[in-house]
Amino acid sequence: MILGRLVFFIPGGIGVIEGSMTTLYTSLGVPYPVSVVVVLSYRALSFWFPTLIGFLLLLVLRPASGNGNRSQSA
Repeated sequence: MILGRLVFFIPGGIGVIEGSMTTLYTSLGVPYPVSVVVVLSYRALSFWFPTLIGFLLLLVLRPASGNGNRSQSA
């Protein structure tokens, strides 16, 4: 995770975090295919789904365009 933060020019550390986590799990004895599935599942649940939900909520909850508090001059 720290390595992903150091590469600040890549949004969310895409690729860096996945590669380093897969390498870490493989070095700890987890089979490579299992570690890839675990890491990609983790990133989907912790990064991509919240991001997509946030964008959808942004579209639904944003205020209507224009100023709704227009004062009427008499």
